[in-house]
Amino acid sequence: TPTIKARNKKTLALMVGVNALCLIVPDVMLGGQRSISARYFMPGYLGVILIVAYLLAAGTSALSQPQHRFWRWAAAAVLSGALLSDIAIDRAPTWWNKNSGYFDPQVAQIIDQAEQPLVVSDAISGMLLALCHQLNSDVPLKIQPHCRTCQQPVVRSVETLSLASLQSYASVFLYRPSDELRNYVSQGYDLTLIYQPQRSPYEPTLWQLSAKKAVNPA
Repeated sequence: TPTIKARNKKTLALMVGVNALCLIVPDVMLGGQRSISARYFMPGYLGVILIVAYLLAAGTSALSQPQHRFWRWAAAAVLSGALLSDIAIDRAPTWWNKNSGYFDPQVAQIIDQAEQPLVVSDAISGMLLALCHQLNSDVPLKIQPHCRTCQQPVVRSVETLSLASLQSYASVFLYRPSDELRNYVSQGYDLTLIYQPQRSPYEPTLWQLSAKKAVNPA
C-alpha cells in the first residue's frame, strides 16, 4: 500500500541520514575521526543497498518496454561492478577502509627482509593480529598487548621485558610502541625510526634497535 511504501522510504532515509549525522557532526564540532572508519557506517551502507535494490526491482517491473530495458541494463551494470570490486579487493594486499592496518604489508615486508628479525610491541591486540597475518610464520615476537581496562600501570608491564634477551637477534624492531616502552628500551639501545606514514594518527610506527654508541670522554 502507499502508506507502507512511504513508511519504508522514511525508514531507509533515517538509516542512512541518522547514521551519517551521528558520526560526522561530532567529528566537525568536537574533533575526532569516527567518520573515516568504514565499519561505523554499516547501518548506512545497508540502507543504501536496500534503496538501490528497491529502485532496481521497481524499474525492472515497469510496464513500459524502454524503461524495462533500461533498468535491466542498470541492474546488470550494478551487479557487474560489485563483482569486479570483490575481485579487486580479494587480490589487493590491503584496501582503503583498513584504517589501522592499511600500511601493515609495507611494515611486514621490512621486517621479513631483515636478518634474524624480532618484533617487540605493546600495541593493542587487534593491531598485533593484523600485523601477524602479514608476517612470515617464522618471525618471533615479544609482545605485551596494551590492555584498555587493566589497572596495572603501563610502565610496570614494559619492565617485564628483559633487554639482555634482545641481544641474540640481529634485527630487533619496535612496532607501534608506547612512550613508556620506547623510554625503557632506550636505556640499553639506540632507537631509529625507520617507517612512519603521515596519513593519520593511527598509522604504524616502526623503530629499529641498535647498540648504544660509546661516548668518548672529552
